[in-house]
Amino acid sequence: MTALLAIADQILGQPSREAASEHLRSLLSNIVDITNFRTFVGRTKRFCSPAFSAVIETNMQELHPTRERGANLLSRNRAGLGQPYGWREHHRQSGHLVIAPIGDCRFGHQHVPQYMTDAWSERHFAAPEGINPSHLRRTAAIRLVQMSSGGSVATAGELLGINSTTSASSTHTVRVWESEPTNAKTLATAIHAFRDELNTASDLIDYGRRRASLTAWEIPAPTWEEMISRLNMRHRNRSATPSSIWDDRKRRAASVIIWATITCGDHRLAPLLQGEARKANGAKTNMLTYDTQQIRYRIRTSHRGPTATLATILHSYAHELAAKIDRKETS
Repeated sequence: MTALLAIADQILGQPSREAASEHLRSLLSNIVDITNFRTFVGRTKRFCSPAFSAVIETNMQELHPTRERGANLLSRNRAGLGQPYGWREHHRQSGHLVIAPIGDCRFGHQHVPQYMTDAWSERHFAAPEGINPSHLRRTAAIRLVQMSSGGSVATAGELLGINSTTSASSTHTVRVWESEPTNAKTLATAIHAFRDELNTASDLIDYGRRRASLTAWEIPAPTWEEMISRLNMRHRNRSATPSSIWDDRKRRAASVIIWATITCGDHRLAPLLQGEARKANGAKTNMLTYDTQQIRYRIRTSHRGPTATLATILHSYAHELAAKIDRKETS
């Protein structure tokens, strides 16, 4: 209350109406929580003169313009690209914004990768500022699904195999990041570039089929033994070290990595890892998560030795298995 009285005294103490208006405008431009302030103004309006209320409303609309709820997710104003994209509000259900699909998508939700490709991320967001690239990759995929099939964020995420909590968290984080017009324009351009690639592709990948085929999949034990045999043959003169002991735990971690490679998915959302997390009953890190993190780190940082060889073996196996799934040679 003391602070409000001090602010009122500052406004009333200005030498002219123009000076008071300019001082008020300066205060309004620095508001952080716009929603709560608008609520406060609405509740206290009856205590203000009509002229003062009009000055506040005029400045608020100019400094913090309101947008129609359900405006296009990649609208002209947010993306700054000078053209509407046709993403309109269809209806609202359970608090979720439901988007109608746009008409110029020649691909389906099954052709959108769960986790936007490394090439896409490196081309458009090599070093994004102020946001984790994972949020951008998930949100871009969700918006592409909404472009092709419509629906809410939760529905689009479900089609991609992303749980509603993760979908909501990533899209919210991106919306905050997009409050900077340059960021919104960059993301809109990147999403539309990928949409154009899908529209012109002659042989679309059915990521949905790949995910469905690998829902309960692990590297078969005999296949893993064969892989390790090839690995040991290559490095038979190398003394055994902990990093070269590839037991069954490593088989399961390698299964997660192959799943992510084939589905172009987020390894953290792999069914095998998600199932293990549920068994861990809320524990922050279970052994499979730990093993997966370790083997991913070693693959990224090892350019020679057993880990590098195993990475090559896994990549080759993933390529062969993906081709079989695409040819519908697996159940």
